[in-house]
Amino acid sequence: MEKIELKEQSFLLEGTYALLNLYTETASGEYYFTRSLRGFSHMIRHIEVDHQGNIWAKHLRNGLYRFRIDPDMKLVKDVRKYESLGEVEGGSFTLFKINGRVVFSNGEYFYTYEDMTDSIVPYETMNEQLAELREIKTVSRASGDRYWFVGDRTVYLVKCAINTFDIELRIPYSLFDGLAVEERGSVAYDKRNNHPIFA
Repeated sequence: MEKIELKEQSFLLEGTYALLNLYTETASGEYYFTRSLRGFSHMIRHIEVDHQGNIWAKHLRNGLYRFRIDPDMKLVKDVRKYESLGEVEGGSFTLFKINGRVVFSNGEYFYTYEDMTDSIVPYETMNEQLAELREIKTVSRASGDRYWFVGDRTVYLVKCAINTFDIELRIPYSLFDGLAVEERGSVAYDKRNNHPIFA
């Protein structure tokens, strides 16, 4: 589920195996199911929203989608599918957001969306500074400008300032008696106790 702001109101958007479900926030901060959106039926694993209000969705196995929701909040519109990133086609790409910028990985390079040219372009700074992390599977915000990058064998804590990326910590899964995550690993951040939870 991803929190989205549309029409000066907060919603949650949930990807499922078939539909996109919309939840509306009440005055007390709780959410209730509003409806399933028409016009989009794909297996979605992850959702992000960029600074322009474009909604990006990672298909479970095959590419990425970019779309918008109509003003009545009932229909998905302007759907565009991205079946390749660079020279990699039809893959299970990684989708995440760093400091408000939507970022993608095809396992070889990082990319970002450039709204001026309406295209996905190589994220040169990240490619130069985080070359060893190109095969990451998920990214979760830790706190402030720090993010957990989760790979198949190692989790990295990375400080992500504007155009500066520094790996501050590496945690190999070998410390956890051979834990294997095989593209399903994730990290949640416990803000109350100030530490990560590996899942």
